[in-house]
Amino acid sequence: MKEKLKRNIWIWLGLGALLLRFVFSFFPPLGEWLYRTLVFPLIRLIFDNTLGLLPISGFWILLALLILFLVKYFLKKRQPNPSIKKRILNGLSVIGFVVFWFLVLWGFHYPLPGFQKLAEFEEVESPDLITFYRSTLVEAEINRDFVQGGAMSDSKLPDDAIKQIRSEVKDVVSSVGLPAYTNVTCRETGSGFIRKFSVHGFYLPFTGEGMVDGSLTTIPRMFTIAHEMSHGYGITDEGEANFVAYAALKNTNDPSLNYIADFVLFRHLLMAISNKYPEEFELLYQEIPENILADIDEISRDVAKYDDYFPEFSAKVNNAYLQSQGVDKGIESYNDLIVLAHNWNLQYRVLGEEEE
Repeated sequence: MKEKLKRNIWIWLGLGALLLRFVFSFFPPLGEWLYRTLVFPLIRLIFDNTLGLLPISGFWILLALLILFLVKYFLKKRQPNPSIKKRILNGLSVIGFVVFWFLVLWGFHYPLPGFQKLAEFEEVESPDLITFYRSTLVEAEINRDFVQGGAMSDSKLPDDAIKQIRSEVKDVVSSVGLPAYTNVTCRETGSGFIRKFSVHGFYLPFTGEGMVDGSLTTIPRMFTIAHEMSHGYGITDEGEANFVAYAALKNTNDPSLNYIADFVLFRHLLMAISNKYPEEFELLYQEIPENILADIDEISRDVAKYDDYFPEFSAKVNNAYLQSQGVDKGIESYNDLIVLAHNWNLQYRVLGEEEE
């Protein structure tokens, strides 16, 4: 019995982790106390003071270990023809191993209250897109005027841009009670490989670090870094991660970083208007200042250099993954940035008026 249990330990641990995730979905306070307050901060402390300090990404270490495991598995002496049952159990053990560590290292955040609920944003109607677009464009233009020269580039950013972004992400996350004690590492790759799967970056729970495609131009790369850092502190919803990135960049005292936040929101609004009000879109597009148009053109030219391997398939896989984790909107949740930013701006201004 003990030998059988030991042999199938990862199957049982995987099932146990799934059961605990189910319990957390019905008793969120238990998950917040046990996982968010006790377990996850310890995980972050270990990751950020081990793999996070290495000069190379933990992804490559993980890949090397996987290759070594596969080599060892195929080279070791095994039964010439394992039974179908044994093959099934081996496959389930691998799945159980991945499920267990995914949930323990990060995935238990999914059934817990998200940023929007923790922030207690007031329920308001969706903003008037054109009005919100115009006010966002005004802010973007003001900040862009401080950034001289042509299209936005790294040379226009402060030397400590990443440090500022991380500090503000931590402040935004901790403002709703989420632990943010350590420094989440976000690695950049320069090959453009990640972009070919229709994503700019991703968070890897098994190494505790964000991965961002370093071939991206300045604006999307900096915003994605902030986005992936927010995942590292336990933000699972993509729209909420976008909002944390937006709020963090807006909270810096640097106009170039403020502008990146304005620009990303402005692009989301412009796309929403093009879908809902195509005639107004043509007129509004003609009103965009030349320096902001230069940034749009720079990003468009860069995007044209990279063709996705499987554009539709990648989107469907990402959508299916998000929905399987309880994000009902799937990839559409990225667009929640508009409503969340609108709510945040409204409440911020109301608080400011009360203080006066």
